[in-house]
Amino acid sequence: MISVIIPVYNDEKNIRECLDSVLHQSYADFEVICVDDGSTDHSLNILREYEIQNTNLRVIALGQNLSANIARKRGAKAARGDYIWFVDADDTIEADACEILAYEMEQDPVDILHFGTKVYSSVFADTEKESETEVFFNRLLTEKIRGSFVNKMCFISREYNSNLWNKLFTIELVKQALPYIEEIPLPRAQDVYLYFILSSLASSYRGIENKLYNYHYGYGLDGHDRYSAQQFKLYCKMADAADAGARYAERRNIGYLIKAARLFRLSVLQHCIGMYDRIEPTRRAEGLEIIIEAFGAASVASAFADLYYPDNMKIVSYVRDSMSRFSIKKEIRTIGTFYFRLDNGGTERVMASLAGIWVSMGYRVVIFTDRPPCEDDYDLPENMERVVLPDSVQAEDNYFERAEILQKNLIEKRLI
Repeated sequence: MISVIIPVYNDEKNIRECLDSVLHQSYADFEVICVDDGSTDHSLNILREYEIQNTNLRVIALGQNLSANIARKRGAKAARGDYIWFVDADDTIEADACEILAYEMEQDPVDILHFGTKVYSSVFADTEKESETEVFFNRLLTEKIRGSFVNKMCFISREYNSNLWNKLFTIELVKQALPYIEEIPLPRAQDVYLYFILSSLASSYRGIENKLYNYHYGYGLDGHDRYSAQQFKLYCKMADAADAGARYAERRNIGYLIKAARLFRLSVLQHCIGMYDRIEPTRRAEGLEIIIEAFGAASVASAFADLYYPDNMKIVSYVRDSMSRFSIKKEIRTIGTFYFRLDNGGTERVMASLAGIWVSMGYRVVIFTDRPPCEDDYDLPENMERVVLPDSVQAEDNYFERAEILQKNLIEKRLI
């Protein structure tokens, strides 16, 4: 038996199409568990209607909106099948999907069976993005992988995608994962969080190229050209899911899993930065505050460096757009300045001269460099503080360490 679990929240426009595609399968041995997550529209009434008409459909009503994360967990606890398939309420599946999946599991069983996706765009989505999304969703591995590589090849080397709904799971794997799933509201990326846990516990994975899932791009928050500050704030709630993944990794205390959790967080941060350009232009400054509040200044700075280095002017434009929202409310006593070195160059000579002028004016001066002091450095005032950062040229994927050290010193030196 396959247990199809569908979390539902205010999906009255799409839920009938979804349920019809699931219930009219060529395969007979399946059950459908719909978990209404406190809908305020007519979704629950529709679910009750289908429940009366279909003996293999059960409805669980949570009574309040707890998020799809909790809804999926409640549905999984109630499942009686041998396999679990998490389907979203605004999507559909192919009529022979369950038949093909059951056959594949019988022929070559694995803990996780990954399959292909068709993308259908709503009238609001852009067609280029639709095509890119379909390519992304169909990035899977047809060879069988085992053990820790199930998680590593998804979250560390990113060789296949982490979406939940285009995968079938054994009931044993899901039941093993349930105690680890935090019952907290996760508005965004909760499916990636759940897959992070499932993939870390799985003993085997393989993919098939059959496109059995129909993803309706643009029905939800994804797929729009412009976002309000409020919509962007919801997007940045991905940080909550990544933080939950980090707590899980720390609880398990496994080295590769901690690294995978860090990269999970970086990937959702990069996704949010990619959405930053779509914020309404008049709200960009507010958007920068939102993403910093969600992920932290050091993480955001390092992600900008990772994505846009050496296109420094793009980063400057983001910061410049936000400056109008900030005002200095205290008298300036300390000046911090940066250049990567202090020897052998005109800019270096100017930096050393400026430092001397500022000190003579009574300011405390802290200079940041990438290069350590050397005998060819231009002379600096006595007792002036110098902080050497990890070299930006050699930072590569270690931008976060560099940003953390910079942030720590800015705070300690009372520069921010």
